[in-house]
Amino acid sequence: MIKAWQKGKTSCHFYYAHKYVLAYPNDMYGWIVLADALAGMALYEEAENALQKSLKLCSPENHHQVYSQLGRMYNQKCDLKRAEKSYRKAIHQYPTQEYLVLLGACLAQQGKFKEAKTCHRRAVRIKPESADEAYLNLGLIARAEGKYKKALTYFDKAIDIDPDYNEAKFNKQDIKDLLKIRKREKE
Repeated sequence: MIKAWQKGKTSCHFYYAHKYVLAYPNDMYGWIVLADALAGMALYEEAENALQKSLKLCSPENHHQVYSQLGRMYNQKCDLKRAEKSYRKAIHQYPTQEYLVLLGACLAQQGKFKEAKTCHRRAVRIKPESADEAYLNLGLIARAEGKYKKALTYFDKAIDIDPDYNEAKFNKQDIKDLLKIRKREKE
């Protein structure tokens, strides 16, 4: 089940997760994995039901895991307000770098750049050596705000952490190409 989940094989993932929850209906993690498969097939109502079962089964100190998954599912569904609310619940209980990056990205998708930057900066402070995604997202926000040189700085920081970060490299090159175009037009 976990191998199919990790490989992104949705049909196999769903098959094994469904079998698993039938065999182990009181395992919160089985319901989380099943919900992810359901969301991958755009069966959002069923995914939400599976996550609600997981929430009932888990101890309160593990609610953050379910809230995070609810946030991901709502994000996939393009229900950004509910995704934001779920990520905030996860962070309230357990403020990890991952959850802050997820919330920051969700806020940025809604155009809430100031709040998004705050989340990403908090994520960087938690663990700077693994903040490549937070830096990428800060770069994307700076780009949206027209702050191209600042965006380049953030993309460089992401690449410094992960030299193989293709998304950061692509966005960096895009900005560099734009700056060349603008320079030529001024001449």
